[in-house]
Amino acid sequence: MSPSDRRRDTRFALCRPVKLQHHDGGRYYGGRTHDCSAGGALLELDRPTALAVGQPVRLGIAWDQPQALLQRDAMIDAVVVRREPAPARTCRLAVKFRQRQAVPAAATRAGA
Repeated sequence: MSPSDRRRDTRFALCRPVKLQHHDGGRYYGGRTHDCSAGGALLELDRPTALAVGQPVRLGIAWDQPQALLQRDAMIDAVVVRREPAPARTCRLAVKFRQRQAVPAAATRAGA
């Protein structure tokens, strides 16, 4: 069974600014989403990170606007579920949200 066969939620190709925080060290990483669903997201971070599968993270996604300024209470608890090959000096991570998220309708429209 492929990973796409196990998905419960529809994924949307979506490029939005994201801010990821390592739960343990508090270090922040900027980047953008590659795709999102109510259950998780594929992220491409602007720099390499040693985050491993199973590590908890917090992230903020600029769902409705193309800016990365997010309030602390808008952060989403998630866990790293996969690392993928990425271009040099970046990092690509798949994360699973601890609680399902309501992906705003504006974010799911073509060209978002």
